[in-house]
Amino acid sequence: MAEQGLSQNNVLSEQEEKEAKISKLQGLLKGRLERKEELVPKEGKGKYNITVPVVFEFLERVKEKKTIREQKLEQMLKEAKDKQLEEINYRVTVNSVPRSTKQPLFQ
Repeated sequence: MAEQGLSQNNVLSEQEEKEAKISKLQGLLKGRLERKEELVPKEGKGKYNITVPVVFEFLERVKEKKTIREQKLEQMLKEAKDKQLEEINYRVTVNSVPRSTKQPLFQ
């Protein structure tokens, strides 16, 4: 029995040693990763120190302008809207009834 207790203690101590080694290695790895992350410049090139593409200025100006098709479409829509408003706001002027229609002709 004493031998079994010693063998169980040996197994437990071996497991504890493995766990201690694993935790120590994880701590070292974490420290190395943090140190490497600090070495990488964070400004301009991103996390992995790669070149970030920048849009040329002339492309940005083109985005601000509307295409000819968009301009014509807006113009057509504006004309149609103006025409509708003109028809809605049109007032019919009524002429007075002529006297000849009010006078009896056959009496």
